[in-house]
Amino acid sequence: MVTREQIENSLDATLYRQQDIRISRLSLPIVAGILPVAILIVGLITQDFIFALLFIGAMGGLALTSLLLFFLYSVRRYRRLFTNLYEYEVHTVVLDRPCTPFGHYKVISYLVEFRLMNGRHVRQETRKIFSTVVEKNIPQASDYTGKTVQIAYKPSKKLLIVLGFAPEDATEQSLKG
Repeated sequence: MVTREQIENSLDATLYRQQDIRISRLSLPIVAGILPVAILIVGLITQDFIFALLFIGAMGGLALTSLLLFFLYSVRRYRRLFTNLYEYEVHTVVLDRPCTPFGHYKVISYLVEFRLMNGRHVRQETRKIFSTVVEKNIPQASDYTGKTVQIAYKPSKKLLIVLGFAPEDATEQSLKG
């Protein structure tokens, strides 16, 4: 069984949080900065600032609705990791088969194989959370290739989460860094 703290500290949950923060930091200033400029431009073009305010109000409403929908999606995506923690099975695997999606050379996943407690053989890719280029706060593929990691797998949802280095590789990694 996996604990809530293990899921919170997993590579998948960490990346979700970072993506959500990055998108929020970008989208809110863009929306707040574009609306006044758009009101001015539409008002000057149409010579009717009431129409410009109504038009931009509608556009602002759409922008805020899309931000709200993104927020709800990201909360649902993050909470999905924490539902029914008792269903997760923890396995130790070696990340030795990288999979590069066509056209996405910056991020990769790994193909892992393991056997469930009921004896069924599972072959599944991790999420594309490993970077092939140096980026801040994103796990580097070079740090994980050939290393032993712990994964949590929920058979009912076919959900695979990379928890981090396995205990024997964690000590080696801490000595390295």
